[in-house]
Amino acid sequence: MRLGGQAIDSLRNVARTPGNCYCFLMIREMWAQFPRLLEQNIDSLLDQAFPNPTKAFQLYKTCRNEDLWSQNFQQFSAALEDYFSKPRRSRKKSDLDRAFERPLDSETFKAFHLTFRTASVAEESISALASWAHNLMRVSLKTDSSTISIETLTQTLQSLTNPAPFEKEQNLEFEDFCVSWRKTVTTKHGEVIVTELNGILRELRTLKANLDAQTEVELATPVLGPTPLIYLTQTELDWIETVRRSAELGLEAPKYPLSRGTTKPLLVNLERVIQLYEIVRVTKLPELLQHRESARLTILARCEELVPRKTAAA
Repeated sequence: MRLGGQAIDSLRNVARTPGNCYCFLMIREMWAQFPRLLEQNIDSLLDQAFPNPTKAFQLYKTCRNEDLWSQNFQQFSAALEDYFSKPRRSRKKSDLDRAFERPLDSETFKAFHLTFRTASVAEESISALASWAHNLMRVSLKTDSSTISIETLTQTLQSLTNPAPFEKEQNLEFEDFCVSWRKTVTTKHGEVIVTELNGILRELRTLKANLDAQTEVELATPVLGPTPLIYLTQTELDWIETVRRSAELGLEAPKYPLSRGTTKPLLVNLERVIQLYEIVRVTKLPELLQHRESARLTILARCEELVPRKTAAA
């Protein structure tokens, strides 16, 4: 979906009201995080992926040879579909143990891990990600360049999710996207327009460098064991965990439990992201719907920074 000038003007008019200015604050924050969010969103394409036909048949033969499955391939495919229909973070070895004729050993279970070489990624998921990236770049860069068209970005993502031999098949980074994007633009539009792309890439790589520098500062900050970066009360810990669970399920996140609010900067920041997420969670503006998933991922990242999952489970 492309944002026309009239659509952008209407968004700017909406932003003049105090409540809706949050939408543009969120877009600005998302833009600052764009390289990191893009990496996360590309990786999340595997959340909805299923084994491609070759991988599915390899798994079938492995399970037959290991006496884990004695029925036909069609029935095995149905069991695979049931397993991979679950969110990636919810898939457990015990799910397969129950579906198969005996428990899997750990090595066989590792074979069920998917990469972009062994996965079949839905075209709808790729199109949705291309549309999100297109809209965010169009609004933030204020350009209508064909280098950021949905078609160009879709072809770039298709190349990444269908890697050629010896190309990376998992743990893709922002620079991998940039390299693939440049190849797509050169093939599709020729060298003339690559100069235009180079200007866009310079700005995006600057964003990435800023994020990397911020990460280095955070890593250089001494942290003793799994202790959170700030002192948190039990009420705050419970609230952060509830916010995390709500974001994982795509539900409305609870407000800060104390009426007087918080003065702790990291919690204030989390509250602001939650407010922004709630706007795009319930909005009917198609231009803002594209940012819903990235806002949800931002909340999860902030919760993880405050209370790492292993700490919450301790």
